[in-house]
Amino acid sequence: MKISRMSHADFCHCRSVCGFSAEEEGVLDALRHERSIVQISMDMGMSTATVSRRIRSIKDKIGTELP
Repeated sequence: MKISRMSHADFCHCRSVCGFSAEEEGVLDALRHERSIVQISMDMGMSTATVSRRIRSIKDKIGTELP
């Protein structure tokens, strides 16, 4: 699933019901704007491994909300 290609309605729905942490929200916003893992890592001051974990967590949460 490519988050940057989610419909606006699906994106807003997931954002409101998935219970993302503050870091996940930041990563989600960056992904929505097609930032790379390296760019997100540098912008948010976390390792690329941490960004990757946040992305997995985001996708897991979204996967339970969208068919």
